[in-house]
Amino acid sequence: MGENMKDKQNSITIMQYIIMIHSIQVGPGMLSLPKVLADKAGSDGWISILIGWMLSTLASILFIRIAQSVPHNSPRALFDNLFGKSIGWGISIVYALYFTLFYWIVLVKSMLFTKSWFLSNTADYVVVFLFCIPTYVLLNKGLQIVARYCDLIFYMTILWPFILLIPLSDGSWLHFLPVLKEGMTPILQAVPSLIYSYLGFEICFFLYPFLQQKKYAMHGVIIANTLTMLVYLFVTIVCFYIFSPDSIIQFTQPILNRNYSA
Repeated sequence: MGENMKDKQNSITIMQYIIMIHSIQVGPGMLSLPKVLADKAGSDGWISILIGWMLSTLASILFIRIAQSVPHNSPRALFDNLFGKSIGWGISIVYALYFTLFYWIVLVKSMLFTKSWFLSNTADYVVVFLFCIPTYVLLNKGLQIVARYCDLIFYMTILWPFILLIPLSDGSWLHFLPVLKEGMTPILQAVPSLIYSYLGFEICFFLYPFLQQKKYAMHGVIIANTLTMLVYLFVTIVCFYIFSPDSIIQFTQPILNRNYSA
């Protein structure tokens, strides 16, 4: 009875599955993404986002195929069934360390962003501690509560793109011309810069056993990747429209900067 209750508390819907993957992918790195792409590929950097999305989606499909090929109720069981207990245990440790490092990077970036814009006089460890408190509370309540929290944040911020449309009257579509001005080489060279931006889809290994409708797992991860791509594409195109190719690289986080010269 208790075990069934625990499984029910950790089960997630397909919508929660999509939003969780998308929420993990979109982080503080998005704020500097337009600048990074402009620095490497100029105003053609938005094309790199599409290429990164295709690669991320292909990798996601592969991950789901692997998860569907072996019956399991946890990532540890999946790795044990695929590679044996010894190797599976080692891969499980690497998997856990990877997400610990991933969380730490996001935590540090969030702390730096918060200090830069809001709490410049607050000690680093205090800001980190303030982030860790809700993280611990959510994780302690189980996966379903984490999923509901992701839902809440997603719907609370769903209208934020409209804020980016406010300064569009000062931009110019000429910033995008000519398209492919330097060929495909700079665009392809910018794709590795998107690796961190698309990371997060691999959480599907962990979420898959708890998904209520597993037959839609592949659809869900593709939708999550596409949603992330659309956010990145929208933000990048807006910034490229507002800033000239030369001026955008002068700002670390052009999304938040309003003192631009078009």
